[in-house]
Amino acid sequence: MVSQWVGQLQFQNEIMQLEGACLIKGVSSPAFRHASHIKPWRTRNTTEEPLGSYNGLTFTPHIDQLFDQDYISFDFSGVLVLSDG
Repeated sequence: MVSQWVGQLQFQNEIMQLEGACLIKGVSSPAFRHASHIKPWRTRNTTEEPLGSYNGLTFTPHIDQLFDQDYISFDFSGVLVLSDG
């Protein structure tokens, strides 16, 4: 459990450095952003896979929740996609 938390903290820090602001709202303060996995933790193939710094995006908390619950996504060119449901 502790190594999982340390790995998540490292992931969070790497994403915050790579992504300077929420991709949708433009908020740059780390206090108001979350790092979100692109490929969810529950579908990982290895323990290291979801912690990779290129498996994450940064969003404000409410946008992060929409992304995590699959209400929004992005296509391969980076265009925002809204779910039908």
